[in-house]
Amino acid sequence: MSNLQVRIRFGGESQTVRDIDFAQCDALIKSRVGLMLDEYGPKIADKARRNLRERTIHPEKSTGRAARSITWRRVPSGVRIYMGVSYGGFVEEDTKPHDIYSRRARALHWTSTESTGGSWESLAGIAGWRSLLGGNVSVDHYAKHVHHPGTKGKHMIRDAVRDYKPVMTRRVTEILRQSLMESARY
Repeated sequence: MSNLQVRIRFGGESQTVRDIDFAQCDALIKSRVGLMLDEYGPKIADKARRNLRERTIHPEKSTGRAARSITWRRVPSGVRIYMGVSYGGFVEEDTKPHDIYSRRARALHWTSTESTGGSWESLAGIAGWRSLLGGNVSVDHYAKHVHHPGTKGKHMIRDAVRDYKPVMTRRVTEILRQSLMESARY
């Protein structure tokens, strides 16, 4: 025990403290912050799932696998919110422009849907007689190499954490104040 006296002020009230049981204070803070993280981990993951669904360009084509894979777990330093799919980082974060080369096959292949506009000349020889009807035609593309322009990430997890940060900061401040006050001897 020390002869040092400390005045603590939270809000408007000020009190002189004789001693603080730091072991008790530490235990209270760890326990209460742990409970808070168990409460907000699922809420942040739910918000990230909603963010992803709202930011999906073609929801009718989405399988929902990425959104279903967003989960949370406690780690020693707090809570980890993550996507449990291999491509999760590419959905969350921006990607830079990059080149894509065929590795196992002789060429890359993709299909796009293109509007014919009803003009035979627009896709003569590619779309055949279907272009006369107007509407859309599926066109195959092949290449040994393509340049991908990069993508803007959806940042659904980052934004979910950002949305909950103010309320969690207030809760931690209250936990610190309450734990310190309960561990102090006046």
